[in-house]
Amino acid sequence: MTTVVNNIGWKKIKLGEVIELFSGQHIDSSNYNTEGIGIPYISGPADFHNGQIIITKYTNKPKIVCKEGDILITVKGSGVGKVIISDGEYGIGRQLMAIRTPEKLRDFIYYNLQMREKHYNSDSTGLIPGISRSDILNDLIYLPLENKVCEGIGNILKVWDKSIELKEKLIEQKGKQQKGLMQRLLWGHIRISDIDGGSSNQELDKRKILINKGLPPNGYQKVKRFIIPRDWKFVKISEIANQVTTVNKNNNKYVVLSCTKYDGLVDSLKYFGKQVFSAGLSKYKVVSKNEFAYATNHIEEGSIGLQRDYDYGLVSPMYTVFRAKSNINNEFLFALLKTENYRRIFETMMSASVDRRGSLRWNDFSKIRIPFPSIEEQNRIMFVLQTGKKELDLLEKELEAIKLQKKGLMQQLLIGKVRV
Repeated sequence: MTTVVNNIGWKKIKLGEVIELFSGQHIDSSNYNTEGIGIPYISGPADFHNGQIIITKYTNKPKIVCKEGDILITVKGSGVGKVIISDGEYGIGRQLMAIRTPEKLRDFIYYNLQMREKHYNSDSTGLIPGISRSDILNDLIYLPLENKVCEGIGNILKVWDKSIELKEKLIEQKGKQQKGLMQRLLWGHIRISDIDGGSSNQELDKRKILINKGLPPNGYQKVKRFIIPRDWKFVKISEIANQVTTVNKNNNKYVVLSCTKYDGLVDSLKYFGKQVFSAGLSKYKVVSKNEFAYATNHIEEGSIGLQRDYDYGLVSPMYTVFRAKSNINNEFLFALLKTENYRRIFETMMSASVDRRGSLRWNDFSKIRIPFPSIEEQNRIMFVLQTGKKELDLLEKELEAIKLQKKGLMQQLLIGKVRV
């Protein structure tokens, strides 16, 4: 029953009073395809990306079909509570439910559900997390008595969403530019002198075309399958770094670090939220500040890190630790070793390892060659790349600030504390 419990012009209701709810149903893999035959079929939040529905499967035998404008909510598995507005007709799987509501209320209901995502996620239970139909239908919301108020609130929040979308696109664009610039700077395909205005865009494009064809432009050399500037060397890692084998014999209580694919070395306890390392640490290796460590058995995943945060840390005995010499910039070397080029090299070397145990020990790792400019050029390269990273970090902070502001405003708008 509807009860008026909020301030004037609003009422507290169950969602079931203003929506229809359709539960998705599973279809066998034999009944969907990737050839575009039938209607699109979506099974869960894996098909949602940056506010868009990504179509990868189709079916001629949908059991439940959502309509354009329906609000899709994830009700099972990972991502419980995530919502998106359907942009067409889709067959929907059992991880999803479709919420249908009058058009004038759609955005208002959508933002209410968006605000409840964490609530739904924390309420999901069982081995496979999930929420039920009754969880949604019996959920309580505050609803304005006038539809125009609902529309006004929806329009305001859509403006904020547009601002977030534009910022996310800018970050994505800047990130791609930064990644491309990094790849070309680290291999000398763009020189610092080019950035300083020494080459025209036409010259840079011509150089890029030749390099992509595997042809060294004027002033460049081909070493093995790589193209680098003539004034750069191509050296073995053993020429610019030494292995470190300090063991924690005194059982010092240094922070235990784990190496991750994207974040490098991280505090293991904080990262995993539990202890995944041994109780006894006397056999662990010490990795001092400004030393490198990699997971000997998992480096093909890109699991290599530079220890920047602690005077001393500990890593598993299965890790390899090394220190760069004074003739190379640590950040330059780290950036190189984290590129996709080197991840592939690590992968190839591990699959060809003599012991067949899928590891890359120092003896083989140290034979890998890297492009090696002067220390002055290394420093300039890293200044450019780190400046670009700071700009990206600033944009990320701005994005988080916008999201936080929207969240605060949404909480006030959707219960009538801030009036439209």
